[in-house]
Amino acid sequence: MFTNDSTFSVLLAVMNADDQPGPLIRKLRSFIRLPAGWSHGEGRPVAAEAIRVAEGFAELSTQLQIRADVFPGLRGDCAIAFYDGDKCVEIIIDPADLQHVTFHVESGQGFEFTRLETKQDAEIGDAVNRIVKLISDKWKSQESSHSSTLMGSGAGFRILSSSTPLGTTQTLLTVG
Repeated sequence: MFTNDSTFSVLLAVMNADDQPGPLIRKLRSFIRLPAGWSHGEGRPVAAEAIRVAEGFAELSTQLQIRADVFPGLRGDCAIAFYDGDKCVEIIIDPADLQHVTFHVESGQGFEFTRLETKQDAEIGDAVNRIVKLISDKWKSQESSHSSTLMGSGAGFRILSSSTPLGTTQTLLTVG
């Protein structure tokens, strides 16, 4: 997945030795099998195209080592939420417009939350920026539990390598 934005570009490559999808991807893919009316007589299966876009975000959660969960929508859409403490960024993928997403930034737990920001018709790169912003302060901390190490650097780019349960994951981050 390649995301381009005015401030940086992210190239994600996830390599899994056994090519088995992780639990988040399996859950996402199960949404296509939801029956019509799955939610109290409403709702239809999530569109395969929306699932495909959401899989890219699910890979990002693995890449960034951030907790995430996925949810089906009633109109063939789906959502993926990224969590860091009491903060959450929820991305909604509508199959009618796969080039844009809606995202919400919230603070709180369960039904006791405050919506801090909402952006409709956001570019995918804007959504990725917001997810990265959610965890960027942790990365700046000396006590960060993220196991990334700087592998190389050059004019305007860094290559990070991270070890995850799925195998080796590499990110090419280009700062503009």
